[in-house]
Amino acid sequence: MSGSASIRAGRASGPLIWGGLLARLPVQILGLALGYALLGWIGQQLAPPPGFASLIWPAAGLAIAGIAALGYRVWPGVFLGAWCVNAIAAGSVELQPDATVLLNATLIAAGSTLQAVLGGYWIRSRAGFPLRLEGPRELGRLLLLVGPLTCLVGATVGTATLFVSGVVSQSDLLNFWVHWWGGDMGGVLIIVPLLFLAPWSRGAVRWRGQTLSPFSTLAFIAILVLLCATLAAWRLNMEAAYERSQTSFESLAADSRQALDHRLQSYRQALDGGAALFEASDEVTPEQWRVYTSVLDFSQTLPGISGIGFIEPVRAGEEQAFLDSLAARGRDDLDIHPLTDRDERFVIVAIEPQADNVEAIGLDIAFEKNRRAAARNARDTGRATITKRILLVQDETESPGFLLLRPLYRPGLATDTVEERRAAFEGWIYAPFVGSRFMSDLTPS
Repeated sequence: MSGSASIRAGRASGPLIWGGLLARLPVQILGLALGYALLGWIGQQLAPPPGFASLIWPAAGLAIAGIAALGYRVWPGVFLGAWCVNAIAAGSVELQPDATVLLNATLIAAGSTLQAVLGGYWIRSRAGFPLRLEGPRELGRLLLLVGPLTCLVGATVGTATLFVSGVVSQSDLLNFWVHWWGGDMGGVLIIVPLLFLAPWSRGAVRWRGQTLSPFSTLAFIAILVLLCATLAAWRLNMEAAYERSQTSFESLAADSRQALDHRLQSYRQALDGGAALFEASDEVTPEQWRVYTSVLDFSQTLPGISGIGFIEPVRAGEEQAFLDSLAARGRDDLDIHPLTDRDERFVIVAIEPQADNVEAIGLDIAFEKNRRAAARNARDTGRATITKRILLVQDETESPGFLLLRPLYRPGLATDTVEERRAAFEGWIYAPFVGSRFMSDLTPS
């Protein structure tokens, strides 16, 4: 009789202690929300730079312990606390417009709440509350259910929400999900046992029929101090490593930008030399152009360049007259392609080395918007212009590339206004680039 009475008293003491801390349901919900928000803020401080998924998310452990001890009816406290943490965090860095921030916070909070309810269910259905554990095997199964398996919910819902809203890229998806899952699992496996063995949780855990004594207040404080010190040291170390990496990256980026500017200047000077050849001659023959480009020695002095060529504008309806004039100049093998219904064509007349760029001869670059926009900009501004990303017709690898177009005007004519530049315009000296080759060996590092 006395034994059974003591067991009943032990089983009742845990809920009485937890329930006595927050006697009424609204107070319990509000207390859980505030606790979740506080631990959520602490978890955010532990997030490694640049600061999304945390190393440990103690709020996840509080949420599961709270539902296991106080019952499913306190779930609004988890939702409210999680919503506030995520809404404030996202809004403070202005990742998304307000409506998206609120929607993301709602979906993430729903995932966190579902995770807490599921974790509480596993504890209450497998061990009850106070917890009744009969051995290591039972404890291991419960830890597996409440930790790794339950934490799949919050990580999956949260990561999917941020991926759909564009905060997380596809390339970072798996890494982000693993960090989120690990942070929640760490919070559950560390915080839940601490709370169930806290000084106020007398009788909350029974091991093989015996009530486990909770930590003394001094021991509990010592554990918290050691845990906080460990996490703080890790955080400081991560920040130092991040700052070193950031400094190294910025130095590399500055070196690369300087080298890129120098390389582009070299290419532009080559195009300026081609323009000077046209301006100094009444007519540049294919042989003269071939000699000029051979002197440049692309492979050694201009890495990444596929050649240098000349593009002439042709108005719609004047194609045959244009081809006849080319034939008179010794180019009777050119075929304009592709055929379009545009009112102007920008035709590649010559490019050297011709053997490597035969597919480009006769190409009307006005067929594609990026080429067309850059050509018009160069013509109207008088400045060399780079196209946006394109695929070169002569590149069999279909790697991203671009064109550098330098406008050419008839000597002696005014080019101060757009109208004057268009009236004096003769064509473009241009160079095609394959992006990977252009960036190759940019700097020693």
